[in-house]
Amino acid sequence: IEWLAKVAGSFAFDNGLEIGATYRWNSGLRYSRGWSAYARHIPQRVDEPYEDGGVTTRWIAPGAVGGYEGKPYGTMDARVKYTLEFGEGMQAEFFLDIFNVLDDQAATRFQGVYPSDGVYAFGEARDWVEPRRFYLGTRVSF
Repeated sequence: IEWLAKVAGSFAFDNGLEIGATYRWNSGLRYSRGWSAYARHIPQRVDEPYEDGGVTTRWIAPGAVGGYEGKPYGTMDARVKYTLEFGEGMQAEFFLDIFNVLDDQAATRFQGVYPSDGVYAFGEARDWVEPRRFYLGTRVSF
């Protein structure tokens, strides 16, 4: 990922209510074009071999390493919390966490094996941002 930005903020009201949010954006994941050998992802090589010192081999193709880039995407998370004071030194917190508020299910990983691994074609998305989800909770401190 070449560019990454993060912004976060929160505000606490006098009545025990607190709100906050974070936003993360990136310019997209760079990935390489290669082939699979012995459970490793090997960068694509040129077709024309060369000989040097009695060894015949091929070099890595130009643009094969990090030559492809996914689309940029951003994710926003938020929290709303209410703190209730009761008794001597006792309090209860009630909170709602919302992950991926904007429900942007962007692709985060891409197939780099060429031509294919039998499941995904080269350049096809194979992992995504999880969909919007909510977590409701409480905590009692004494």
